Amino acid sequence: MKRGDLDAALESLEAASAELTRAGNRQKLAGVNNNLSLIYYNQGRYDRALDFMFKALRDYEAIADERGQGV
Repeated sequence: MKRGDLDAALESLEAASAELTRAGNRQKLAGVNNNLSLIYYNQGRYDRALDFMFKALRDYEAIADERGQGV
């Protein structure tokens, strides 16, 4: 993956999100979903960005990560 290749980053992060969901690793999933939201936001895909931002927030809440909740 080249620096700035957002399509490849999205593909990798989406795959990671699905795998972490299956594994139940909410700590890492929260970070991945937050990163997905940032990429979608920067692409102007605001609805998709909000979806992932709220997924990340739910994960941060589930693990009681107050710092993550404030991102």
